[in-house]
Amino acid sequence: MMLDTAKFNKNIILLDEEKKQKIIAILEEYYERIDKLLQDLQANEKNMQKPDRDYIDGHLLASYLLAIGEGYDFLIDKEHWLANAYNILLYFKQHIEKYYHWALFHSLSDFAFAILSIRVKSGEFEKFLKSLNKAICDIVFEKLIQFENESTFVHHYDVIAGMTGVGRYLLLYIENFKTKEDCLHEKNTLAYILKYLTKLSADVDIDGKEIIGFYVSKNNLWPVERRTQYTHGTLDFGVAHGIAGPLALMTYTAEKNIIIDGQMEAINKIIDVYDEHTVIEDDIIYWPMILSAERYKQHGVADVGSRMSWCYGSIGISCILYKVNKYLGTNSAKYLHNLKQIAQAPWEIYNLLSPIICHGFAGTMAMFNQIYRETLDEDLLPGLYMCLDEILRLYNSDFPYGFKNIDYGPKDLPDEDDDTYLNGATGVIIALLSLFNPNSLHEKHLLIS
Repeated sequence: MMLDTAKFNKNIILLDEEKKQKIIAILEEYYERIDKLLQDLQANEKNMQKPDRDYIDGHLLASYLLAIGEGYDFLIDKEHWLANAYNILLYFKQHIEKYYHWALFHSLSDFAFAILSIRVKSGEFEKFLKSLNKAICDIVFEKLIQFENESTFVHHYDVIAGMTGVGRYLLLYIENFKTKEDCLHEKNTLAYILKYLTKLSADVDIDGKEIIGFYVSKNNLWPVERRTQYTHGTLDFGVAHGIAGPLALMTYTAEKNIIIDGQMEAINKIIDVYDEHTVIEDDIIYWPMILSAERYKQHGVADVGSRMSWCYGSIGISCILYKVNKYLGTNSAKYLHNLKQIAQAPWEIYNLLSPIICHGFAGTMAMFNQIYRETLDEDLLPGLYMCLDEILRLYNSDFPYGFKNIDYGPKDLPDEDDDTYLNGATGVIIALLSLFNPNSLHEKHLLIS
């Protein structure tokens, strides 16, 4: 038995006993499975590697660390799980050159966020985390100097691989440890990131047209097939790769009185861009996902019917705009209303297939859960319960990890066995666990908190 079932009596939402026991059983099976892997990483290394790599993927290891941190209060033998975490960190140190990138997903900040989630519960790994911060801050300073002389790429600024994700981690570190240390290196690096994002919020001239500086030119688009689809470049509106992420980070830092020159103007500028690109259908507000440069500031350009996921879609943007406008004391009710309309809409409008965090039911459930915690507005619960029911329906104990990632598009991609936080079973597990955990941190990893 890995989990203390008595700790599941403080669920945030009402659950019938049968559903609650099914969730606990899924969680128990997950922690039993990863415990076997983590006790002897060297012996299990080959089975955990991707076919094209000779080391274990960084996001997978960070995902297991995050599962330990988020599950810490529920795990019975805490010393045993700290030993498992130590095994991961030992492997990480032995292969650190493979992970030497700044990103919040897959790289150093991913590990740092997960280690922080353990440290705040246990007090362990303080020196390790501080040394990791130094490496992250040094890389960020170097890269931001480089970016000043380059045109914009999405992965320079976004949540997944860019500076917004790193900034969210640094802010979380400062929030948790500013009373114990000066956090000077972290604060200076975060300020430098804010300067970069503020600069990108200014307009640039593209063929005689003024477009906000998060615009990405044709030659910088990824994947490369978009370069033929968008011949004049794009502006991304999503949370994972778009302007919603920088908007969220600049707002959350302002809430903590970390504000640089031009930051508030940048926040309002991005809000204006969203306001100028809306379409309302069936009383739900929609925005574009990825907008071609030539359609910038045109009417009726939103992607009506786009999926309701964390990475792209109306629900993710509504979640961020609710948080931003709540801080500003402006029209947060408008975006809460949109979230409630989505929550009460039929499941067909969600266009979701997969149980995962990124573009699946777990990410959407996490957003409903976060806003419900803040508002206790029961009109959000139909959407949350629908996502939960779909997650439980998609669970299959015969699958290697219990859940499969089901992808989208015309590529006819096979269902994927993945155990990571973003695209796999660990993210589903952490989202389920957060229904019982009012102190969960993973919502901050997604910038919805």
